[in-house]
Amino acid sequence: MTIVSGETGEVLIQTPYDDDIARVAPMSQWYTPIPALEGALECATEGSRVVVGLAPGDILPEAAASIGLAEDESAVAVVDVRKAYLPRAAGAMQFNAGFNLPSVVRAADGTPGVIVPDAAAPSDLVVETLIRGDGPEVTGDVPVRVAYTGVLWDDKTVFDSSWGQAPVSFELGDVVPGFAAGLEGQTVGSQVMIVVPPDQGYGDAGQGSIPGGATLVFVVDILGVDEIS
Repeated sequence: MTIVSGETGEVLIQTPYDDDIARVAPMSQWYTPIPALEGALECATEGSRVVVGLAPGDILPEAAASIGLAEDESAVAVVDVRKAYLPRAAGAMQFNAGFNLPSVVRAADGTPGVIVPDAAAPSDLVVETLIRGDGPEVTGDVPVRVAYTGVLWDDKTVFDSSWGQAPVSFELGDVVPGFAAGLEGQTVGSQVMIVVPPDQGYGDAGQGSIPGGATLVFVVDILGVDEIS
């Protein structure tokens, strides 16, 4: 994205223009200081270049001042839409009849809540597709972008969550074996619940806030893969 002064043409903000899409920044972070961008980009597709004329007042005063724009000064934003990711899982709900397994509830924005039963954790890896998307398959050949929540089975607490952040990117070889196995072969748009036993997670040693011998429950929304269109 580039923003220039509508009066002088001076470049006020410019992000790198290169082939590296590792630095994903959700456009939603710009919608609060520049509300006009949200409507302008609503129907934009991957590969599009969108030019947005910003009248005085379309940028909040504090944001305008921070980039050197006077309150009565217009601006022009040029946005290249390099990649579009889903905001949440989007597909067909799937029936799962798993007994004594966690259940998942969802907030209006898609954020999952995980209800762990008062039961012994399974000793084997469990993978349940809760929502089946119709996007590209996760093969492990390219990084995958997800939103996830991780819960400890024993004390039923959330130990990690990426919701509210940019989609997390990783290669399957960079995560614990059970997590990778649960995602491989799934499709973009899917929501997957993965119950990872200790021997396919962090083992007896644990890591950080994850104690040794912990069974982990992940709910993962698969939002995209990083192939460049």
